[in-house]
Amino acid sequence: MVKALKIEIFLLCTIVLIGLAVRSRRSLFSSTQQLLFSMLGYTSAAYISFDMIWTLSDGVDGTLGIAVNWISNAVSFSLFAIVCLIWFIYSETVQGSRLLTSRYRVLLVTLPTVLVVVLAFASYWTHALFYIDARGVYRRGVAYMIQPIVSYCYVIYTSLHAFVHSLRVESLRKKAIYRTLAFFAIPALVGGTLQVIYSVPGLCVGIMISMLSLYIIYQEQLISTDPLTGLNNRNRFETYMLSTFSNVDQAEDVYLLMMDVDGFKQINDRYGHVEGDHALQVISAALKEVCSASGGFIARYG
Repeated sequence: MVKALKIEIFLLCTIVLIGLAVRSRRSLFSSTQQLLFSMLGYTSAAYISFDMIWTLSDGVDGTLGIAVNWISNAVSFSLFAIVCLIWFIYSETVQGSRLLTSRYRVLLVTLPTVLVVVLAFASYWTHALFYIDARGVYRRGVAYMIQPIVSYCYVIYTSLHAFVHSLRVESLRKKAIYRTLAFFAIPALVGGTLQVIYSVPGLCVGIMISMLSLYIIYQEQLISTDPLTGLNNRNRFETYMLSTFSNVDQAEDVYLLMMDVDGFKQINDRYGHVEGDHALQVISAALKEVCSASGGFIARYG
Protein backbone atom coordinates (compact mmCIF):
# COMPACT_ATOMS: atom_id res chain seq x y z
CA MET A 1 0.00 0.00 0.00
CA VAL A 2 2.78 2.42 0.94
CA LYS A 3 4.72 1.58 -2.22
CA ALA A 4 1.59 2.05 -4.34
CA LEU A 5 1.03 5.50 -2.83
CA LYS A 6 4.63 6.46 -3.56
CA ILE A 7 4.22 5.39 -7.18
CA GLU A 8 1.08 7.50 -7.52
CA ILE A 9 2.94 10.54 -6.15
CA PHE A 10 5.84 9.91 -8.52
CA LEU A 11 3.47 9.65 -11.49
CA LEU A 12 1.61 12.83 -10.52
CA CYS A 13 4.83 14.83 -10.17
CA THR A 14 6.16 13.47 -13.46
CA ILE A 15 3.00 14.40 -15.37
CA VAL A 16 2.92 17.90 -13.87
CA LEU A 17 6.59 18.55 -14.65
CA ILE A 18 6.27 17.36 -18.24
CA GLY A 19 3.20 19.55 -18.63
CA LEU A 20 5.10 22.58 -17.33
CA ALA A 21 8.01 21.85 -19.65
CA VAL A 22 5.70 21.67 -22.67
CA ARG A 23 3.74 24.79 -21.71
CA SER A 24 6.86 26.81 -20.95
CA ARG A 25 7.93 26.66 -24.59
CA ARG A 26 5.07 29.06 -25.35
CA SER A 27 5.12 31.14 -22.20
CA LEU A 28 8.48 32.53 -21.14
CA PHE A 29 10.15 35.64 -22.49
CA SER A 30 13.60 34.64 -23.65
CA SER A 31 14.19 31.70 -25.96
CA THR A 32 17.20 30.75 -23.80
CA GLN A 33 15.01 30.77 -20.71
CA GLN A 34 12.39 28.73 -22.55
CA LEU A 35 14.96 26.09 -23.43
CA LEU A 36 16.49 25.92 -19.95
CA PHE A 37 13.13 25.85 -18.16
CA SER A 38 11.81 23.08 -20.41
CA MET A 39 15.08 21.16 -19.98
CA LEU A 40 14.68 21.54 -16.22
CA GLY A 41 11.15 20.17 -16.39
CA TYR A 42 12.02 17.21 -18.60
CA THR A 43 15.15 16.33 -16.63
CA SER A 44 13.29 16.55 -13.32
CA ALA A 45 10.58 14.29 -14.72
CA ALA A 46 13.23 11.81 -15.87
CA TYR A 47 14.86 11.87 -12.43
CA ILE A 48 11.54 11.17 -10.72
CA SER A 49 10.79 8.37 -13.20
CA PHE A 50 14.04 6.58 -12.41
CA ASP A 51 13.45 7.17 -8.71
CA MET A 52 10.11 5.44 -9.20
CA ILE A 53 11.81 2.52 -10.96
CA TRP A 54 14.23 2.25 -8.04
CA THR A 55 11.29 2.16 -5.61
CA LEU A 56 9.75 -0.71 -7.56
CA SER A 57 12.99 -2.68 -7.90
CA ASP A 58 14.49 -2.15 -4.44
CA GLY A 59 14.49 -5.38 -2.48
CA VAL A 60 13.81 -7.53 -5.54
CA ASP A 61 16.46 -10.24 -5.56
CA GLY A 62 17.74 -12.10 -8.58
CA THR A 63 20.02 -10.94 -11.35
CA LEU A 64 17.39 -8.87 -13.17
CA GLY A 65 16.11 -7.15 -10.03
CA ILE A 66 19.61 -6.23 -8.87
CA ALA A 67 20.56 -4.98 -12.35
CA VAL A 68 17.46 -2.76 -12.61
CA ASN A 69 18.04 -1.49 -9.08
CA TRP A 70 21.66 -0.62 -9.82
CA ILE A 71 20.94 1.08 -13.16
CA SER A 72 18.01 3.09 -11.80
CA ASN A 73 20.13 4.33 -8.89
CA ALA A 74 23.10 5.26 -11.07
CA VAL A 75 20.88 7.18 -13.48
CA SER A 76 18.88 8.75 -10.64
CA PHE A 77 22.03 9.97 -8.87
CA SER A 78 23.30 11.44 -12.14
CA LEU A 79 20.02 13.07 -13.14
CA PHE A 80 19.55 14.78 -9.80
CA ALA A 81 22.97 16.40 -10.09
CA ILE A 82 22.15 17.42 -13.67
CA VAL A 83 18.80 18.88 -12.54
CA CYS A 84 20.60 21.05 -9.99
CA LEU A 85 23.17 22.11 -12.59
CA ILE A 86 20.47 23.10 -15.08
CA TRP A 87 18.66 25.02 -12.36
CA PHE A 88 21.90 26.81 -11.51
CA ILE A 89 22.48 27.76 -15.16
CA TYR A 90 18.85 28.82 -15.58
CA SER A 91 18.82 30.96 -12.44
CA GLU A 92 22.16 32.59 -13.21
CA THR A 93 21.04 33.26 -16.79
CA VAL A 94 17.92 35.05 -15.54
CA GLN A 95 20.10 37.09 -13.20
CA GLY A 96 22.59 37.94 -15.96
CA SER A 97 25.47 36.36 -14.06
CA ARG A 98 29.06 36.75 -15.20
CA LEU A 99 29.73 33.13 -14.26
CA LEU A 100 28.33 32.03 -17.61
CA THR A 101 30.09 34.57 -19.82
CA SER A 102 32.83 32.22 -21.04
CA ARG A 103 33.15 28.56 -21.98
CA TYR A 104 35.96 28.14 -19.46
CA ARG A 105 33.72 29.22 -16.58
CA VAL A 106 30.85 27.05 -17.79
CA LEU A 107 33.25 24.10 -17.93
CA LEU A 108 34.40 24.73 -14.36
CA VAL A 109 30.79 24.95 -13.19
CA THR A 110 29.96 21.67 -14.93
CA LEU A 111 32.91 19.64 -13.58
CA PRO A 112 31.35 18.77 -10.18
CA THR A 113 28.33 17.29 -11.96
CA VAL A 114 30.61 15.27 -14.23
CA LEU A 115 32.33 13.96 -11.09
CA VAL A 116 29.01 12.82 -9.62
CA VAL A 117 28.01 11.07 -12.86
CA VAL A 118 31.36 9.25 -13.04
CA LEU A 119 31.16 8.21 -9.38
CA ALA A 120 27.56 7.05 -9.80
CA PHE A 121 28.31 4.68 -12.66
CA ALA A 122 31.66 3.64 -11.19
CA SER A 123 29.86 2.60 -8.00
CA TYR A 124 29.16 -0.75 -9.64
CA TRP A 125 32.81 -1.55 -8.98
CA THR A 126 33.81 0.93 -6.26
CA HIS A 127 30.63 1.10 -4.12
CA ALA A 128 31.53 4.77 -3.68
CA LEU A 129 28.07 6.35 -3.74
CA PHE A 130 25.93 3.24 -3.31
CA TYR A 131 25.78 -0.50 -3.79
CA ILE A 132 23.15 -3.21 -4.04
CA ASP A 133 23.55 -6.08 -1.61
CA ALA A 134 22.92 -9.76 -2.33
CA ARG A 135 19.24 -9.40 -1.37
CA GLY A 136 18.75 -6.65 -3.94
CA VAL A 137 18.54 -3.87 -1.35
CA TYR A 138 20.05 -0.43 -1.97
CA ARG A 139 22.79 0.67 0.45
CA ARG A 140 24.64 3.96 0.71
CA GLY A 141 28.35 3.98 -0.10
CA VAL A 142 31.18 5.60 1.84
CA ALA A 143 31.22 8.64 -0.47
CA TYR A 144 27.43 8.98 -0.68
CA MET A 145 27.41 12.56 0.66
CA ILE A 146 29.37 13.84 -2.35
CA GLN A 147 26.23 13.72 -4.47
CA PRO A 148 23.90 15.81 -2.24
CA ILE A 149 26.70 18.23 -1.33
CA VAL A 150 27.55 18.93 -4.98
CA SER A 151 23.90 19.12 -6.02
CA TYR A 152 22.70 21.36 -3.21
CA CYS A 153 25.71 23.67 -3.49
CA TYR A 154 24.48 24.66 -6.96
CA VAL A 155 21.01 25.43 -5.66
CA ILE A 156 22.05 27.17 -2.44
CA TYR A 157 24.61 29.38 -4.18
CA THR A 158 22.26 30.61 -6.88
CA SER A 159 19.44 31.05 -4.35
CA LEU A 160 21.60 33.30 -2.18
CA HIS A 161 22.74 35.15 -5.29
CA ALA A 162 19.13 35.76 -6.31
CA PHE A 163 18.21 36.89 -2.80
CA VAL A 164 20.98 39.50 -2.82
CA HIS A 165 19.81 40.68 -6.25
CA SER A 166 16.23 40.98 -4.99
CA LEU A 167 17.43 43.40 -2.31
CA ARG A 168 19.36 45.55 -4.77
CA VAL A 169 16.98 45.99 -7.70
CA GLU A 170 14.25 48.62 -7.72
CA SER A 171 12.03 47.05 -10.37
CA LEU A 172 9.05 45.33 -8.76
CA ARG A 173 8.88 42.84 -11.60
CA LYS A 174 12.51 41.81 -11.17
CA LYS A 175 12.12 41.70 -7.40
CA ALA A 176 9.31 39.19 -7.76
CA ILE A 177 11.34 37.01 -10.12
CA TYR A 178 14.50 37.15 -8.01
CA ARG A 179 12.60 36.33 -4.83
CA THR A 180 11.05 33.32 -6.51
CA LEU A 181 14.49 32.20 -7.65
CA ALA A 182 15.82 32.76 -4.13
CA PHE A 183 13.15 30.66 -2.44
CA PHE A 184 12.99 28.02 -5.17
CA ALA A 185 15.20 25.67 -3.16
CA ILE A 186 13.13 25.69 0.03
CA PRO A 187 10.38 23.20 -0.99
CA ALA A 188 12.97 20.84 -2.49
CA LEU A 189 15.23 21.09 0.58
CA VAL A 190 12.33 20.48 2.96
CA GLY A 191 11.02 17.63 0.82
CA GLY A 192 14.47 16.10 0.50
CA THR A 193 14.96 16.26 4.27
CA LEU A 194 11.62 14.56 4.87
CA GLN A 195 12.55 11.92 2.31
CA VAL A 196 15.82 11.14 4.09
CA ILE A 197 14.25 11.02 7.56
CA TYR A 198 10.88 9.40 6.86
CA SER A 199 11.47 7.68 3.49
CA VAL A 200 8.61 9.57 1.86
CA PRO A 201 8.79 10.91 -1.74
CA GLY A 202 9.18 14.48 -0.53
CA LEU A 203 11.89 15.58 -2.92
CA CYS A 204 9.81 15.07 -6.06
CA VAL A 205 6.90 16.95 -4.47
CA GLY A 206 9.26 19.76 -3.49
CA ILE A 207 10.64 20.01 -7.02
CA MET A 208 7.12 20.09 -8.44
CA ILE A 209 6.04 22.85 -6.04
CA SER A 210 9.14 24.90 -6.86
CA MET A 211 8.62 24.57 -10.61
CA LEU A 212 4.93 25.42 -10.29
CA SER A 213 5.63 28.54 -8.24
CA LEU A 214 8.17 29.77 -10.77
CA TYR A 215 5.83 29.04 -13.67
CA ILE A 216 2.98 30.92 -11.98
CA ILE A 217 5.20 33.95 -11.42
CA TYR A 218 6.10 33.99 -15.10
CA GLN A 219 2.46 33.68 -16.09
CA GLU A 220 1.65 36.68 -13.91
CA GLN A 221 4.46 38.58 -15.59
CA LEU A 222 3.06 37.74 -19.02
CA ILE A 223 -0.40 38.96 -18.03
CA SER A 224 1.00 42.29 -16.86
CA THR A 225 3.65 42.84 -19.56
CA ASP A 226 3.36 44.41 -23.00
CA PRO A 227 4.67 41.72 -25.39
CA LEU A 228 6.22 44.13 -27.89
CA THR A 229 8.20 46.42 -25.60
CA GLY A 230 8.55 44.33 -22.45
CA LEU A 231 7.16 47.24 -20.43
CA ASN A 232 4.36 46.96 -17.90
CA ASN A 233 1.00 47.08 -19.66
CA ARG A 234 -2.03 49.24 -18.96
CA ASN A 235 -3.59 46.76 -16.56
CA ARG A 236 -0.40 46.58 -14.49
CA PHE A 237 -0.11 50.38 -14.57
CA GLU A 238 -3.61 50.88 -13.20
CA THR A 239 -3.03 48.31 -10.46
CA TYR A 240 0.25 49.96 -9.55
CA MET A 241 -1.31 53.43 -9.40
CA LEU A 242 -4.17 52.26 -7.19
CA SER A 243 -1.69 50.62 -4.84
CA THR A 244 0.58 53.66 -4.84
CA PHE A 245 -2.11 56.22 -4.07
CA SER A 246 -3.72 54.05 -1.41
CA ASN A 247 -0.43 53.64 0.45
CA VAL A 248 1.30 56.96 -0.16
CA ASP A 249 1.89 59.34 2.72
CA GLN A 250 0.24 62.75 2.38
CA ALA A 251 3.60 64.46 2.75
CA GLU A 252 5.16 62.31 0.03
CA ASP A 253 5.35 63.56 -3.55
CA VAL A 254 4.27 61.32 -6.41
CA TYR A 255 5.16 62.26 -9.97
CA LEU A 256 3.37 61.00 -13.07
CA LEU A 257 4.85 61.65 -16.50
CA MET A 258 3.02 60.69 -19.70
CA MET A 259 4.90 60.68 -23.00
CA ASP A 260 3.98 60.40 -26.65
CA VAL A 261 6.27 59.60 -29.58
CA ASP A 262 6.37 62.46 -32.07
CA GLY A 263 6.12 61.49 -35.71
CA PHE A 264 5.38 57.85 -34.97
CA LYS A 265 2.62 57.66 -37.59
CA GLN A 266 5.05 58.91 -40.23
CA ILE A 267 7.49 56.12 -39.31
CA ASN A 268 4.77 53.52 -39.82
CA ASP A 269 3.58 55.10 -43.08
CA ARG A 270 7.03 55.53 -44.58
CA TYR A 271 8.95 52.48 -43.34
CA GLY A 272 6.20 50.05 -42.40
CA HIS A 273 4.93 48.64 -39.12
CA VAL A 274 7.97 46.41 -38.60
CA GLU A 275 10.21 49.47 -38.35
CA GLY A 276 7.56 51.19 -36.26
CA ASP A 277 7.64 48.31 -33.79
CA HIS A 278 11.43 48.46 -33.76
CA ALA A 279 11.28 52.18 -32.98
CA LEU A 280 9.01 51.49 -30.02
CA GLN A 281 11.40 48.83 -28.76
CA VAL A 282 14.39 51.18 -29.00
CA ILE A 283 12.53 53.95 -27.18
CA SER A 284 11.30 51.51 -24.53
CA ALA A 285 14.82 50.19 -23.95
CA ALA A 286 16.08 53.74 -23.40
CA LEU A 287 13.26 54.52 -20.99
CA LYS A 288 13.81 51.27 -19.08
CA GLU A 289 17.47 52.11 -18.67
CA VAL A 290 16.64 55.53 -17.25
CA CYS A 291 13.89 54.25 -14.97
CA SER A 292 15.92 51.33 -13.66
CA ALA A 293 18.59 53.77 -12.52
CA SER A 294 16.08 55.95 -10.68
CA GLY A 295 13.77 53.22 -9.41
CA GLY A 296 10.80 54.50 -11.39
CA PHE A 297 7.83 52.54 -12.69
CA ILE A 298 7.27 52.58 -16.45
CA ALA A 299 4.37 51.24 -18.49
CA ARG A 300 2.95 51.36 -22.00
CA TYR A 301 -0.50 52.91 -21.67
CA GLY A 302 -1.65 53.03 -25.29
